[in-house]
Amino acid sequence: MPLNTSFRDQRHLGVLLGRWCAILALAVNLSACVKRTIIIESEPSGADVFVNHDTTATGQTPVEIPIHWYGAYRFRLVKNDYEELTAHELIRAPFYERLPVDLISEHLLPQELEDRHRFRYTLAPYSDSPTAHRLEESDTARRARLSADLNASEPIQKRRALMELAAHQDTSMLGAIEQRLVDDDPIVRAVAIRTYRLTAGAEAAKRIAVMLQDSDARVRAQAAGELRVMAPRETAPFLLLSLNDKDRSVRAVVVEALGAIGDPRAVEPIGRSLRDRDAGVRRSAAEALGRLGDRRAVPALTRALRDRNLIVRRRAVIALRRLGDPSAVEALIRALRDRDSQTRDTAALAIEELSDTSAVPVLMEALDSRRAVVRHTAVKSLSKLNAPEAASALQQRLQRESNPLIKADMISAIERWERQTENAP
Repeated sequence: MPLNTSFRDQRHLGVLLGRWCAILALAVNLSACVKRTIIIESEPSGADVFVNHDTTATGQTPVEIPIHWYGAYRFRLVKNDYEELTAHELIRAPFYERLPVDLISEHLLPQELEDRHRFRYTLAPYSDSPTAHRLEESDTARRARLSADLNASEPIQKRRALMELAAHQDTSMLGAIEQRLVDDDPIVRAVAIRTYRLTAGAEAAKRIAVMLQDSDARVRAQAAGELRVMAPRETAPFLLLSLNDKDRSVRAVVVEALGAIGDPRAVEPIGRSLRDRDAGVRRSAAEALGRLGDRRAVPALTRALRDRNLIVRRRAVIALRRLGDPSAVEALIRALRDRDSQTRDTAALAIEELSDTSAVPVLMEALDSRRAVVRHTAVKSLSKLNAPEAASALQQRLQRESNPLIKADMISAIERWERQTENAP
């Protein structure tokens, strides 16, 4: 008999602790309590850093990069007069970012944790650096030397010459640079695209757009990346044709370029990219639709809230928050049940920021949810929307509500609406 009583007492204690933990999580109402960053340094500093398949530099060393996911990363460092360096790193999640400990680190700790991963690389100078020559030679001699290097048989000489020309942006060498766009070596062609864009400026857009049809995926990705930086609207038709490129990294950069251009013709094609078999393409598509700011993207983005990839769901809910369309409220309420805390938090903010009362009926239905976070968000959103028509629904639900924090918010909203009614003329 004592054993049974002890068991019941323990079970009762467990239920009480569970309830208090839920209340504490709502009370603290903190999100993103872990700051995750990668720090890339180099000797010497000032190297352009390219992450994974990106063709646009994230920044120059020393650079701090936010961590969106844990796993394998590739870093490429490029600096004039130094050999290009590529490093592969595996970034592992710390113990407090793993279930179930992440529930505490994300929501219950009063201070922010920092998860930093620092990498430092030493760049090797070219054996025959052109820097010393630049200080002594005339412009004529320099152009003659670079012209000879551009026509050399070794691809490395051509690449060095193109990198130096990118730094000088000498328009008198445009013809020689353009010739390298059809070089036999694909890496030379890729470097030539960047040099051509830096030297020719806006006039380079259409010629670079043609490179989207190159036989090598690295060249096509480089071309899309340069168009992403330039964002010329006249190249949108070329990019739209490349959305079906056979290489996933090319498709991802093409989607990003279309998002940067902002052409409304891209909304539906990018929406279809949210069904791409590659998660990286879907991530880029969700972000691009948010940047386009077109409400026609809402159906595709709401479907993406069910994507199996965590980052796709995060970017989709961020995009929906930017759009602020009340037709997405039902999907956003479902997102409050997502297993990822950032997705849930962003969905809650998106619902609260809605300024259209057409969302009221769906929010009133959410008051009957079994999940406290859904009910709490619905109450806060109804209060912010200033929807006195929900007062009777809150009054009825108030008697059944067991969570003291939600009950307090209900009472506060009802009292405010009553005061408004009394003061109305």
